[in-house]
Amino acid sequence: MKLVLAEKMWNAIRNEERTDQPVRSALLADGLAAGFLEGARSGHSGSDLYRRIDLLTEMASFHDPEISLTGATALYTGIIEPLCDSFASAQIEVCTRVLARVISHVRQDPRGAAMNAILVRHGLTGEDELVARHTRLAARRERIGDRPQTIVILSRVTVGADVAITSVLLNRLAQRFPGARLLLVAPPKQAEIFGGLANIEIIPLDYPRSGPLFGRLAAWPRLVELVGQLTSGANDGDVLLFDPDSRLSQLGLLPTTPEQHTYYFYSRMEPPTDKGQTLSELANSWLDLVCGEAEAAYPQLWLPSHFQQLALSLRRRLNAKGCRCLLTINFGVGNNEKKRISAQFEEDLLLALLRQTQKTIILLDSGTGAEGRCRTEKLLAAASRQGLATVSLAEQNLPSFSVPFDHGLIGFSGSLGSLAAIIGCSELFIGYDSACQHLASAQARPTIIIFAGAPSSRFIERWRPMRREGVVTVPVMEAQSLSIAAQESVREAVLAAIRKLLPAGWR
Repeated sequence: MKLVLAEKMWNAIRNEERTDQPVRSALLADGLAAGFLEGARSGHSGSDLYRRIDLLTEMASFHDPEISLTGATALYTGIIEPLCDSFASAQIEVCTRVLARVISHVRQDPRGAAMNAILVRHGLTGEDELVARHTRLAARRERIGDRPQTIVILSRVTVGADVAITSVLLNRLAQRFPGARLLLVAPPKQAEIFGGLANIEIIPLDYPRSGPLFGRLAAWPRLVELVGQLTSGANDGDVLLFDPDSRLSQLGLLPTTPEQHTYYFYSRMEPPTDKGQTLSELANSWLDLVCGEAEAAYPQLWLPSHFQQLALSLRRRLNAKGCRCLLTINFGVGNNEKKRISAQFEEDLLLALLRQTQKTIILLDSGTGAEGRCRTEKLLAAASRQGLATVSLAEQNLPSFSVPFDHGLIGFSGSLGSLAAIIGCSELFIGYDSACQHLASAQARPTIIIFAGAPSSRFIERWRPMRREGVVTVPVMEAQSLSIAAQESVREAVLAAIRKLLPAGWR
């Protein structure tokens, strides 16, 4: 979309009252995002290119909630996330400039007054100062000096990234500074997978990943206030903050503590020597430098005991019924439908698994959303029509659940913690590239990951598990346009991986 046309469309949308405003604003936002990405990837960087960001930010700041959400979605889902997923230095630098420009716009709005006041307090008066500070933090490699009294670690917000990256930081920092107070600022559900770690306090803070622009950015002043309250009275240098490229800080651009007390892991930048490292391995390499010791740690979960007890009890009952193998499957895609192949592929894979195994229970997790539950119900119905045993199971019924068969499909609905614990009691996990593959590999469970819709091979390298043994990745490019024959090939690749990972006695 040409910039002149975009300007005219936006002026018309904000000055007219028409019933088709939502449709026109969606077309405008998509066109602006696509035009910016195309220009940025071609190496353009002029004012006309960034005027597209200004227009999208104006849309995201508009008083109409539907139009403002459309603008915010185009900024984050249409521009920032694709740039980040490239893991290419030039595109990541563009992403940093985009976020700095958005922040500079928001701080001038009355709704951004709290943000502006904090930024001024840190001496950050404009877009260039934000970028310069980010550049200094990204290049910082000096070792931590005196032993800190308190270490604040920011969540990556998404579960998968917190397992792959944040759990490595938690593990390494807890070992390196055993006397320090560790505070993890994270969405409340992260307590379900990290709450069993005794020497860490989890400070709940929500971040609306799919929310409006001002809702996302409002998380940062709350973060600054929280950290200030939790560290009140501390001496200078007693508190260190570790930022693993968190959404809470808008990927490291917004300061929470003084710069000299902030350690920023620039996870998306290309390393000096790219050997196909995973994000977990890159986090370990960075920690080697700042901690002054090489003690690599795998991603890890620290599940509260009640989740473990629920899962173990279920597994004992399955075994008592005659089940020899538990496979856990999750077809969630983390709100990114590009990672999904098709509903038919999922149905065919489930039916093939049930037909080609004996005394095997497949526990199909539905996730927490209505759409996931609907998908699970359809898959249960498809299996039932084929004469296969099925049952639905909600977490609240786990303690009294009576296993009705030794071979069949269980549709499960429950919390993150209970699912993680059940995966830990399974012989195998199968799923797309989403949080659950990290839950499985962090517990050293055999795992098959269908990397569908990945933007590049580097994306797969970064997000695959650090633990290689017992993990099979099935890469699928352009997942949503696969022919029936191509989908059958993917299904056969998954079945072959199962035969490779599971001993014959469990099949």
